[in-house]
Amino acid sequence: MLGECEVDILSLDYDLGPGEPTGKSVVLGMISMQRFPKEIFLHTSSMWGKKEMYELLYQSVPGHVKLHNGPIPPEMLLRIAEEGKA
Repeated sequence: MLGECEVDILSLDYDLGPGEPTGKSVVLGMISMQRFPKEIFLHTSSMWGKKEMYELLYQSVPGHVKLHNGPIPPEMLLRIAEEGKA
């Protein structure tokens, strides 16, 4: 998707489902393509996976990308939902 359009916010999980690649694979793809959204949030129950994704991204994202080591805050989710209705 990042190769086809500009993405403002990406909320990334580590565990993407049985038999599926992990969020780390998505991160490695973004790094190899040098294509990043404006903001990245990491929402996963896998603390090991979140740490691994964060460390890779921290070393690789350009300065204009906001990297958050946690989920999207509730107030931001509400704002995004309201903007989607407009």
